[in-house]
Amino acid sequence: MYEMTAWICARSTDGGLLNDLLSGRLCVDRRDDRLERVARRRHPPPQRTTPLLVCGSFAAYAESIPRAPSASLQSVGQRSATETLFGIVHLFIEQRTWIQAELARRLELGVPALRKRLVELQAAGWPFERSDEDVTQVYWSVPRDWLPGALHFKETEAVELLRQIGRLPQCAARKALLEAVVTRLPQGARSATFDASAVVSSALTDAEERFVPAVEDAATGKVTMAFRYFTVSRREEDWRRASVHRLELGPPARFIATCHRSSTLKWFRVDNVLDARPDANEAYREVSAETLATFEAESLDGFHEDRAPVTCSFVVRNPEGAWVRRNLLKGMKAEALPDGVRVSVHTTAVQRVARLVVSLGDTARPENPELRDAVIALAKGALAAAQSSQGSSIG
Repeated sequence: MYEMTAWICARSTDGGLLNDLLSGRLCVDRRDDRLERVARRRHPPPQRTTPLLVCGSFAAYAESIPRAPSASLQSVGQRSATETLFGIVHLFIEQRTWIQAELARRLELGVPALRKRLVELQAAGWPFERSDEDVTQVYWSVPRDWLPGALHFKETEAVELLRQIGRLPQCAARKALLEAVVTRLPQGARSATFDASAVVSSALTDAEERFVPAVEDAATGKVTMAFRYFTVSRREEDWRRASVHRLELGPPARFIATCHRSSTLKWFRVDNVLDARPDANEAYREVSAETLATFEAESLDGFHEDRAPVTCSFVVRNPEGAWVRRNLLKGMKAEALPDGVRVSVHTTAVQRVARLVVSLGDTARPENPELRDAVIALAKGALAAAQSSQGSSIG
């Protein structure tokens, strides 16, 4: 007997749906146009896979299997045509190319009987390909997409898939996908007490949930994207066209693109996108990997100023220094000091570094002139605004 570890849901020729979940040791008896599972326990089962959808030619072949006698629990060592069918399917899920003699050995079947079943499957429409260019061996194989609309996973892979989906940003698509995977996984691939709500990931904004797919498609498909964008600094919105090169999911989600208006690389935030669609009428503009890498390296936290990059550094005394060291922005480096930490970064985004330094108050001290001037300007502006607010409240 052979252990078939895939779950099969096949549509029968009369349009009915065979929803039996086929697992365990298989000996199939056809009764009332349905396939019934008979489980046997002779050998320990191999590793499971997740559910598969198999339709069309499988159902036609399954329906052609002669009806077994009512007392169809065959004796040890015998094998029905259906068991052989599921054994063949399972092994080609395991790997796509087999030596005929090795496949027969794994199925505990004679080569002539195996060849007969494979030829029958070919006639039923299954894409089994025979190669006998090697005079000493006969090979059987299937193409990569031989199970259209289906994916299979080992049990350990299914567990990791579930874990990774649970870490995705919270949105309607994540919820639907998580529910689908949880309900379709075999029992052994998840705990009986599994609680998807126990893992709380960050949530997408409404704009991110709506437009991240459009940005992603533009980047991966290398298609120009037309989008209506709100520019915060100018408090205005307008239509733009850009070639998206990189999408960072954040949070916040943002992307690097070549702006077709200025022909320069820029950062854009997805939550400032008001509408988006592909524009196949305008050519996508490529950039080299080196240019993109340089732009990213000179940026800081989604900011890239129109200036030459400089090395900024500042010192933060303890205990605040310990917190800063564990919460550095991407690209920043920390150097331990006896009473604190020195943070440095090579970037064009001096204003972004200055805002961080100002937020740390008197615990942080800038070291280079460019950063010092930016910190002073920000601090003066903040002080003037605070004094103005105080005067207004008093008056």
